[in-house]
Amino acid sequence: MSLRRGGPVAMVAAAIVVVCAGLKLAAPLLVPFLLAGFIATATMPLVFWLRKRGVHCILAVLMGLLVDLLVVASLAALAGGSVAAFTARLPVYDERLAALVGELGAWLTARGLRVSSETFDAIADPSWVMGLIGSLLQSLAGVVSRIVLVLLIVGFMLFEATGLEEKLKRVLKRPSNLRRMKIAAHEVNRYVLVKTGTSVLTGVLAGVWCMIWDVDFPVLWGLLAFVLNYIPTVGSFVAAIPPVLLALVLHGPGVAIGMAVGYTVFNLFIASVLDPRLMGKAVGLSPLVVFLSMVFWGFIFGPMGALLSAPLTMMVKHFVAQTEDLAWIAGLLGPLEEDRKKRYRRLSMAPTRAAEESTPEGATREAGGHA
Repeated sequence: MSLRRGGPVAMVAAAIVVVCAGLKLAAPLLVPFLLAGFIATATMPLVFWLRKRGVHCILAVLMGLLVDLLVVASLAALAGGSVAAFTARLPVYDERLAALVGELGAWLTARGLRVSSETFDAIADPSWVMGLIGSLLQSLAGVVSRIVLVLLIVGFMLFEATGLEEKLKRVLKRPSNLRRMKIAAHEVNRYVLVKTGTSVLTGVLAGVWCMIWDVDFPVLWGLLAFVLNYIPTVGSFVAAIPPVLLALVLHGPGVAIGMAVGYTVFNLFIASVLDPRLMGKAVGLSPLVVFLSMVFWGFIFGPMGALLSAPLTMMVKHFVAQTEDLAWIAGLLGPLEEDRKKRYRRLSMAPTRAAEESTPEGATREAGGHA
């Protein structure tokens, strides 16, 4: 891309603004489709595995939908019961938090440090907890109310996926285009499956760790860690804040520090060791782009956009990479190592030409051609 011509860049920027505004306005309609696409992507391997075993298409899709329904119903039942019990226990936690803050104030006063009472009241005020619980209940109610529509969309997507390859063969003229689309779909599917597996592991470790330290509602904190682990970079650490604070209220700073250390260790292990080893280069995004995509899609689609930010950005990158005038955007989204590998592949595809250009005769011919 040449920087001497700013018109195309300005047009692309203006088009991006218009598209983003449209997505923001259509978020209530698009969010169920995004959630359905995410669930369908995670269910497709099971459906394809059943199809390879000779199971009829309709029966395979129905079995996949049954598994999805059981998983969603189990998560909703666990979350609903835990949230209701946690809400009932909030007055007890409020009293213990107020006593803890009072002890902290007395300790600071004894050492000559004076803090205004308004500051301590703001710290001990449980209204932020009630606001968080209210938002969580509203989100849960919204998902449950639309789960029938989401699963219906998932069913149609799974039916369409079983014959999508044959349709693409008829539409796409070149086999290379179909191969690139299959590679892109495989990378997105692999990311969703690996992220789901590591999210389950994160949730189990979080729940067990809360049980070890005798923190109330370990199932709720495990579910929270499972869901927030889909948010890149910061989701797992945000999931650690509520149980660490609860450990501080229940058992004091020693247990809270132990909780925080445990969360940090297994989150860093999963993010730094398991995810790169299992995914490889499937994500194909630079770390800065992963973080910015979380902020961007979270602004467009809300919490669901933050959860699905990585696969959405991967699809955008693969789409623009197939175009001639927007391929530079894919280069900006990808890591530097990926660009180097692409340049190496281009050179390896034309070794004779590269060798000729490196010789004096080749350089002379090239200079004559430019002349």
